[in-house]
Amino acid sequence: MNSVVSSSSVYIQIDIYPRKVDWQQILNDMKQAGMAYSAQATALGKEWSTFQRWMEGSELKYGDGTALLRLHMAVCGESLTIQRLNEVELLI
Repeated sequence: MNSVVSSSSVYIQIDIYPRKVDWQQILNDMKQAGMAYSAQATALGKEWSTFQRWMEGSELKYGDGTALLRLHMAVCGESLTIQRLNEVELLI
C-alpha cells in the first residue's frame, strides 16, 4: 500500500484487497508520546465509551479514522504516522 501524508491531509491509495489499520497501536503511540487516553478522546470529541471500544479493537468509521490519523501525526510526527500506515494488515 502506498500512502502519502501531508500536514493538512492524509491520503491513502486503496487497492483491491481490504486492509486493517492497527488502531490500538495508533492510540498507544500517542499515549507513549505523553497524551493520555482521556485527552485523546476529548481531542477527537468522542465519548469515553466509544474510545474504549476502539481500544478493544472495534473498527472505526472512516471519518473517525481520518481524524485519529491527523491527531497521531500532530502528536507523534509525520514519519511515525506513515510508518504505521505502511504496517497495515492485509485481510485476505
